[in-house]
Amino acid sequence: HYRNLYLFYQVGFKELYGIDKLLPQPIEQPKRFKVNFIQKDIINGLPYEDKTFDIVLCNYVLMFIPPKSLSFALNELFRVTKDFCVIETQKQFYEAKKTQIEQYNFKEIIQFVQNNEEFEILHQRVYKEKLILRRKI
Repeated sequence: HYRNLYLFYQVGFKELYGIDKLLPQPIEQPKRFKVNFIQKDIINGLPYEDKTFDIVLCNYVLMFIPPKSLSFALNELFRVTKDFCVIETQKQFYEAKKTQIEQYNFKEIIQFVQNNEEFEILHQRVYKEKLILRRKI
């Protein structure tokens, strides 16, 4: 629905990018602003140069990443982040027969960030599973 990108547009960002491994159904570009959307799975790497984006928003993605690929996905987010990175996840609240949510521990994501010398945590909410990070260098 591009709602998060529209918020970035409203505060002045004009060059917007969206990435998802699934194509939105139906695919419909917003009429108010342009989005450079690509279909790509982060576990295969992101097709951007280092420090490309002022702000990277990883919104409810990491909980679908297989545990063996989680550190790679986080490193890809960090690699393309120039200034700020916002990460949000959400635990599954109930048992579902069909789900693609992987078993993960948000505190391990926090620990991974804390072990990264290039980023610092500006804000964290463990219960809401949200991190706001800033590149130090």
